[in-house]
Amino acid sequence: MQHEPGALLYDPATDKVGEYQDRSGPYAMLRPVGGGREWEADPAALRPATERERLQANLRAVNARPRTDGPFMLGLRRPPADDRE
Repeated sequence: MQHEPGALLYDPATDKVGEYQDRSGPYAMLRPVGGGREWEADPAALRPATERERLQANLRAVNARPRTDGPFMLGLRRPPADDRE
């Protein structure tokens, strides 16, 4: 089965959902949702991820992001430059 780059697929060998990248020899290359190291998967075993699996993978990716853009950073802006010279 041919998959489009970017499609979210379930790999039963690793029990993970990955974003399809390309083929490399006999393998399909998948990357974790949100980025990370690619892994090789058997293309015959892959199937499209269910809605639940896609949501879980996206949630895992969001939770893994650094917490540098959260609401606790509000109010930490630099004061405006004083242009009265």
